[in-house]
Amino acid sequence: MISEKSVISIDIKALIAIIVAVITAAAVWVSLTQEMKKVQIDVLRIEEDCEDNTEWIINYEPTIAKETVQELNRLKIEGTLLKHRITQLEYKLQKQK
Repeated sequence: MISEKSVISIDIKALIAIIVAVITAAAVWVSLTQEMKKVQIDVLRIEEDCEDNTEWIINYEPTIAKETVQELNRLKIEGTLLKHRITQLEYKLQKQK
């Protein structure tokens, strides 16, 4: 039967080995826990960056395309005006004949 007054005899080398093993296990556990926290924080940052990139890609409107469309519209209008002017000049030429 085990009681408060039970006596255990253990070699001092074995006792030191047990203490060192417990301290080493505790140090490894603390180190792993810290590393896991760092990895969790890194994952959260990466996910946030990915969300920002996804929003940017979805909302991206290239300014070059807008300028190109505006330039094309301007050229179409100029082309239409030139066609109209040519038609007017042809009409004047036919009238002069």
